[in-house]
Amino acid sequence: AEVVIIGAGLAGLTTAQRLKDDGIECIVVEAGSDIGGRVKQAHGFVPWPVECGPYFVHGRRHSLIFKLIQKEGWPYQVVSWPQLFYLQNERKWIDATGEVEDEDVEMIDEVLHDLVEKGPSSVPRFQTLREYFAQHLPARVRSLAENIYANDVGADGDGVGAAAMAEEEREWIYGEEYVMLRDGDWRRIVETLARGVRTRLNWKATGVDYSRPESITVTSNNGESIECKAVVVTVPITILKQNVIDFSPPLPASKRAAMNVVQMGGGCKIALKFSQPFWDRSTFDVVCGDSFIPEFWMDGGWGRGDPNSTVCTITGFATGVKGDELARLGKEEVTRRFLQQIDDMFENYPGASKGKKIASAHFIDSFFFNWADEEHIGGGYSAPAPGDSGDVRRQLGAPVAGRGFFFGEGTQAKLKKCTHGALGTTGRGAA
Repeated sequence: AEVVIIGAGLAGLTTAQRLKDDGIECIVVEAGSDIGGRVKQAHGFVPWPVECGPYFVHGRRHSLIFKLIQKEGWPYQVVSWPQLFYLQNERKWIDATGEVEDEDVEMIDEVLHDLVEKGPSSVPRFQTLREYFAQHLPARVRSLAENIYANDVGADGDGVGAAAMAEEEREWIYGEEYVMLRDGDWRRIVETLARGVRTRLNWKATGVDYSRPESITVTSNNGESIECKAVVVTVPITILKQNVIDFSPPLPASKRAAMNVVQMGGGCKIALKFSQPFWDRSTFDVVCGDSFIPEFWMDGGWGRGDPNSTVCTITGFATGVKGDELARLGKEEVTRRFLQQIDDMFENYPGASKGKKIASAHFIDSFFFNWADEEHIGGGYSAPAPGDSGDVRRQLGAPVAGRGFFFGEGTQAKLKKCTHGALGTTGRGAA
């Protein structure tokens, strides 16, 4: 093959499609037993696939994923985010879709907007977002502020740098709307990107020898090897840090230093299944302050599965330190605490149903997924950590010897997390 691509996630498959379109022979090698990377579904829990990874598209302006959805003609629905806030200590629901009727909560956006306007250089490089919020926000809304911004980008307030956050927000071009696939799942996106792409599964790359000018040798854990002219590495930053792949000669010091700065913490999802919804069906998502689970959304299938079924889910999401905490607690304890949180919250819910232990009354089962347990992933997604910057990401994504390329969301110079970052890096070109 002319090019070997290591990793069959969104970045690897998109790179392969671009090379194929340019007439360049390539092969994608994947350590796991399936393609998709952090796009993964669980089947059988509810009448539709549960998304363990990406669930919606963050914004649709300039989005390569959204362009693909439009190109393929897949039906979708646009929802606003966030819709509701909840302050646990005050048992208070707040509508986030219009004018926020709470001065302290309204101040959250103002404080972050001020940080973005002043720019990354206005704060110390290693100041955390938690420290910044402590200086500028009332204590009663600091947890909510962290869960709006830090949890969404893959960490808690101590795991996000104020300067890095300002840089990411300045570079965000996709808008605030969320796009949901109406009658399908993210698997169709993976399969579309994989059309016509040569892949080799259960092929764990353990060595890249680029010491010879005429060719590169990529070797696997079972002793097989592939000769190529160029290699594209798209594995998560956690895998790079574990030195699973032995590079010969060793990677430049600047790249290794960048690897130490870029952080990827834990990421967990907990889905509670109910016999019927007890919320207003127009409600989609809630971000909470001072709560066990920082953010959750409601799902009735979005047109998927059995149209006659009333089964529905509430899915909680936690990253960084909170994600690590959920992983330590395990499924049963996380289920118990999350169900108690939902029971408490919906006693005074402003929508269709309310009452004591209304969630428990309709509860059927739970599903728990921890990305840190995935051997070839090792976490959620990279966060704009203290000390992180576009320059750091550029060093991480810089080519080596003109023949070794590094793509994936962790290498995005504009610190774009998740799918935007994964697909956006592939435009740097291994051709």
